[in-house]
Amino acid sequence: KIFFLITSSDFGGAETLLYQMVAALDPSRYSICVCSIKPKGSIARQIERRGIKVLSLEFDWRQDWYKVWKIITALSGCLREIRSFEPDVLHASLFQADALGACLGVIAKVPVRLSTVHMVLRGRWPALLAERLIAPLVTHYIAVSEDILRVYVKILKLPAHKISVV
Repeated sequence: KIFFLITSSDFGGAETLLYQMVAALDPSRYSICVCSIKPKGSIARQIERRGIKVLSLEFDWRQDWYKVWKIITALSGCLREIRSFEPDVLHASLFQADALGACLGVIAKVPVRLSTVHMVLRGRWPALLAERLIAPLVTHYIAVSEDILRVYVKILKLPAHKISVV
């Protein structure tokens, strides 16, 4: 059982990769649930057409960061969905989903917490610090380039064996 968590489900590289992953998984072997933090986008609709459940937290940090009730609703809703699905793997993509997935995955006792890293956060020190703080909660990282691997090993001081490159 795999719970995919992504920041956005609109068109983009990470979103396209998510679609390709869920489309490639054999539905007779894997139960899949996809959750987008932001409102459902075009990739979410494509995934739903494949008969895969897609949830949305309907939350956008840029617009809703000061709305405490919306933050609480999104966090509790995501945790409730993870616990209800009881995944073996929580696979997060993009920074907001990585942070949320790592924390909620630990709380929900998901055995494997993966994080696919799509971009280098160079120069974005708050995000780099947050990534370093959640790193112990992530079981394994998947980097989409050797450059990302180098940054995570050199700057974030993560062990190379904790990161695979695709």
